[in-house]
Amino acid sequence: MYSDILHQSASLIRQNITIAFRIAGSWMVIMLVINALTDASEGVPGLNIILALTGFVLSLVSGASIASGWHRFGLLQEQPDLIHLRFGLYERRVLWRMVQTALILMGPVIGIILVAMMFNTFVPHIIMVVLLAGLTVLTIALMYRISFIVPASAVGHHLPVAEAFRISKGYAGPMFVTTLLLSIPVILVLGLAIAGGYQILAGGSIILGFVVLAVFGTLLQIITTTIGLAVVTVAYKDVAEKLWAENPDNPIFAQY
Repeated sequence: MYSDILHQSASLIRQNITIAFRIAGSWMVIMLVINALTDASEGVPGLNIILALTGFVLSLVSGASIASGWHRFGLLQEQPDLIHLRFGLYERRVLWRMVQTALILMGPVIGIILVAMMFNTFVPHIIMVVLLAGLTVLTIALMYRISFIVPASAVGHHLPVAEAFRISKGYAGPMFVTTLLLSIPVILVLGLAIAGGYQILAGGSIILGFVVLAVFGTLLQIITTTIGLAVVTVAYKDVAEKLWAENPDNPIFAQY
């Protein structure tokens, strides 16, 4: 399963990289503008707060729109518009599922923080590291086990959280490893480019430095986001096809 998920995810991204930029490009430009305005308004407290809140809301809306667009393309072959700024019924459902996922994961994250605070003073460092690493791995596994609710909502499938956890058994490991293997080269290459942008800034070329940071920072965000979404899309498609072959009348496929 590891090689299948890796191969299919890599192929989906490589063959449709232009689709990824169509889905995410317009939203990323808007977010760049909002972030630039927020930074420029630091001396105006009221305006700065308004722009920061606007940026936060837009980050949620854009995230849901990008996720919905990619999942609908990967699962239904629905072609996105050249300027993809859609936020309708499916995007609202995806946004709710993303918030729901975050709320579920909040419990384990708070648990990790509490463990670190409570035991850090009297537990040996190596044991503490192992304990926190184990809790982090379990949290990541939980995230992948419930992640199917997002692509399901994007295509109108009725998939409760408990059912998503059940049908994703055996997929968390391959999804995590695939995401890691595909992301590391991108982060290394674009990370070096971003580091170069900071060097340009330090050298006094402010405009060129900001342009380099904006371009490569946006590329990094688009590609890493695409990798994460592609992996979940491929895994959910594999599960959905198996469930459909077993029973086309499965309640999961009842459109809502």
